[in-house]
Amino acid sequence: MITKTYQKAHEMSMIILETYIPENHLLRKIDRSINVRFIYELVEPLYSKIGRPSIDPIMLFKLLFINHLYGYNSMRRTIEETKVNLAYRWFIGLGVEESVPHFSDFSKNYTRKFSQLIEVVHPITGVLETKSVFAAVFDHILSQAYHKDFIRAAHIDMDSTHIKANANKRKSEDVQIMEERKSYQDALDQECDTYSDETGIKQAKDVESEGKRIKQSTVDPESGNFHKGEYER
Repeated sequence: MITKTYQKAHEMSMIILETYIPENHLLRKIDRSINVRFIYELVEPLYSKIGRPSIDPIMLFKLLFINHLYGYNSMRRTIEETKVNLAYRWFIGLGVEESVPHFSDFSKNYTRKFSQLIEVVHPITGVLETKSVFAAVFDHILSQAYHKDFIRAAHIDMDSTHIKANANKRKSEDVQIMEERKSYQDALDQECDTYSDETGIKQAKDVESEGKRIKQSTVDPESGNFHKGEYER
């Protein structure tokens, strides 16, 4: 016989959020593998000892993780999705009844706190560096992933895609630049010098980098002109 389910939008229920998150869920795997409590130590100097309680900084960073992991590319969209997604709520540490932070809260913390430069010891090299809070958090997470063998150094070949610059091609100027040496040039020169010493051949003279003039955009200096077939420059 047919079963008709009626709307239960106003029905009260008592649930344990933990039981609704599958064991193989991506966020559960991340939560088990990466310890983010180091964030408290990094950002503590940026918070006042008095005043109103802040939003948990780890919650704000986890919202950013969700934003990138699931390709929302919008904090406003991420917040809206978190409101109705139990896995997201569980991951950032919010219960069903608790309010999700407003997207502007993340924006304010991004500009006022997390973009500030701090002195921090690099977790891998042990060198004292000055970098933004975001960069320091990234280094720590990368370090944990490396030590747990989640990352393996390898050469990756990929196709590159040109992206149209947000610049006016009519606004440019002629500038003089020096051509950069190839990354392997020093090693190649050293190898040639060693061979010359072993064989008694006279070493080649050092060649200075040559300069050239190019058209550089005054709107976006990092952009450049591109030709492809018969397409417009």
